[in-house]
Amino acid sequence: MLCFLHKQLRLLLCLVVFILPHNATASSCDTIRFNGLTDWYPVFYRDGGAAKGIAYQRLYHYAKYNNLGLELQEPRPLKRMLIELQRG
Repeated sequence: MLCFLHKQLRLLLCLVVFILPHNATASSCDTIRFNGLTDWYPVFYRDGGAAKGIAYQRLYHYAKYNNLGLELQEPRPLKRMLIELQRG
């Protein structure tokens, strides 16, 4: 049960990181810069340097629908990504 909750919290965090900050600033940018854990299969993972997974597909369709570009950043530790998100 704890493992299931942990996965659900990670998915929620991913959605918050990818979608909510973008909605708040959609009128002021034309590219979404994103990052994610390298081996978080099937939610987000990298295959040969390209992003794959459920979260990436959702982000890709959102960006395409809103005529926005996507920029995959270099992999970073989760703690560093959270600090950068907090600082803006």
